[in-house]
Amino acid sequence: MRVNTWQLTVKGSLIGIYAGLIEEMVARVLILEAFLKLCRNDKKGVWKALVLQGGVFGLAHISGVFVGESLATSSAIALDVAAMGILWGVIYLITKRLWIVILLHSLWDIGENFISQESNLSIPGISGIVVALFVGTAFTIIAKYLFDKYYYLQKKENIVPVPLNHI
Repeated sequence: MRVNTWQLTVKGSLIGIYAGLIEEMVARVLILEAFLKLCRNDKKGVWKALVLQGGVFGLAHISGVFVGESLATSSAIALDVAAMGILWGVIYLITKRLWIVILLHSLWDIGENFISQESNLSIPGISGIVVALFVGTAFTIIAKYLFDKYYYLQKKENIVPVPLNHI
């Protein structure tokens, strides 16, 4: 059976756009804002809310074990996605623009589809865990840097950061 690359590309792109739209509305608007309401409205509390919503976002992507992926592969994907969720949460917090993280998420998913013709870049076994640790660490370092820079600039300008639930 011949696979139509064009159909796979269009299908993968539509899935990526849909996933970016729906998952970001849920993760950033509903989950992040809920955690922001539960945590203190200071730097540590906001970072805790970002990490918690990233963890929930990652756990939502461990579902591959139910369709035949190994626990190691699904865990590696969940780790990457959790770190990515933290980074996109920081970007959402800083920009206060949902469309930016929807675009980033959609482009990420579309890029994965172009590379692997799947909805995620699942690397099986220990290799996947090692890659996930490196990628997840990189995303988390970038997120923490942007977050600290945001709070530093807010403090320098003598501006109190506005939590998302007040926008």
